[in-house]
Amino acid sequence: MERDTYSPEAIGWSPPPTWHPEVRVEANLPAQLMYPIRQMYLDAIDRARDSIWLTTPYFIPDQQIVKALIKASHRGVDVRVMFPKESNHVVADWVSRGFYGQLLDAGITILLYATSMIHAKTATIDGQWATVGTANIDRLALSYNYETNVEVIDPRFAAEIEKIFLADSTHCETLSSTQWRQRHPMSRAIELALMPLRPWL
Repeated sequence: MERDTYSPEAIGWSPPPTWHPEVRVEANLPAQLMYPIRQMYLDAIDRARDSIWLTTPYFIPDQQIVKALIKASHRGVDVRVMFPKESNHVVADWVSRGFYGQLLDAGITILLYATSMIHAKTATIDGQWATVGTANIDRLALSYNYETNVEVIDPRFAAEIEKIFLADSTHCETLSSTQWRQRHPMSRAIELALMPLRPWL
């Protein structure tokens, strides 16, 4: 009897129509090769329909996360990412800037916290889902380090995270695509030279 053939890509995934209120703790366990926090972010970003507001002190994502954010923006989601204008890690700052062009071209808002080193690691999506924890949006935190995040699906909690995000936004500079394209050629050269460091940060 001939079997039906199919490819995994042909099977579509439809997210559930509602968020179910609950609290979960996601913890990376490198000794057991378990890294659920990265997948937690990817699943939530893929479900977003209205807004993604993300705060992280270091932003050095892998391309799968970058593409998920870009896809969200292309389907009309209000994507905003906030990180320090200058953190306490100069090399990480330069490597992070290598992603700015991709984000801005996709219509994603980049907010540079200018008054101090912001160290929050939070996100809120669609006014329903939120997370707070120790994981930065970088490869080390999401794929190698011991990290713990609390995932909360509750509109009241998400609203509080949104209030904090909006308050922090008043201390930010919004980076425009024009500003970014007009940066010094030496800055472009440094960003390109540091790209090989992305997997290690």
